[in-house]
Amino acid sequence: MPGGALLMGGDAAGFKAWDQGLPCASGASLALTLYDATQNLTLTQELAHGSSQSFGCNTVNSDYAGGPVSSSGLLSTPVLGEELQSLTSTTRSCASAVEGHSGDISILCSGGVLKADASLCSPLGCDATTTPVEVVVGGSTRSISATQAMLHGEHFVADSCSNVDSGYEGSINVTCYLGTLMSSSCRPKPCEDTVKYVTHAGLNLLARLNGDSLGSTSPAPSGFE
Repeated sequence: MPGGALLMGGDAAGFKAWDQGLPCASGASLALTLYDATQNLTLTQELAHGSSQSFGCNTVNSDYAGGPVSSSGLLSTPVLGEELQSLTSTTRSCASAVEGHSGDISILCSGGVLKADASLCSPLGCDATTTPVEVVVGGSTRSISATQAMLHGEHFVADSCSNVDSGYEGSINVTCYLGTLMSSSCRPKPCEDTVKYVTHAGLNLLARLNGDSLGSTSPAPSGFE
C-alpha cells in the first residue's frame, strides 16, 4: 500500500460532497482495516474541512509499507456508476478496491447510505504460473518461481546467497504476497580477521589485522576502509 493512511476533514452524505463542511475535532477517531489488522486512528489536531492528517500504514499492519506523508486536498468519493433503489444491491470485484484479492464485494443501498460487505474477499495465492521474482545478489541475478501452490503469506527458502555470489551470506527467502512473489535481501559478507607478514627496516613482522584495532568491529563490515 503506497503512501500513508489519510483522515480527511469534512462531511459526506451518500455521494454528495459539501463545499462548506464542519471541521473534525481533535480526538476524533476512525477504525481502519488493512487486510487482517484493525487500528483506531485518532486525530491529534482539529482538521478544517478539506484538510487531512496522515498516518503510516505500518502502524495498522506491519505487512504494509509507506511512511507518513503530509498532504491536503478536497474530499473525493468514488462514484458507484449506477443508481440503486433502497434495499437493492450490486457487486464489484474485490480487486477493484484492493489489488491482490479475489471474490466480490456486495454493496447495499439502505436509506440513502451505501454499505459494503467485503467478507467474501480472499487474498490471492501463488503457483507455477505466477511471474517469477528476479533476485539480484551482488553482480548475479537469479529468477525464482513457485514450485507448488502457495497461500498468501507462505514462504520457502530458494537458495543460499553464497551459491549465487560467494561474497554474500544469508538465505534467499521467497514469500507469496497477495499473488506476487517477493524475496528477501542477501547481506555482503564481513571481512574476517587476517594475519599478514610485513617487512619493515629489514625485519619480518607478523601483523594481525582486525576490525577492532582499525577502528571498526571484528569482523569488519563489508565496505569498511
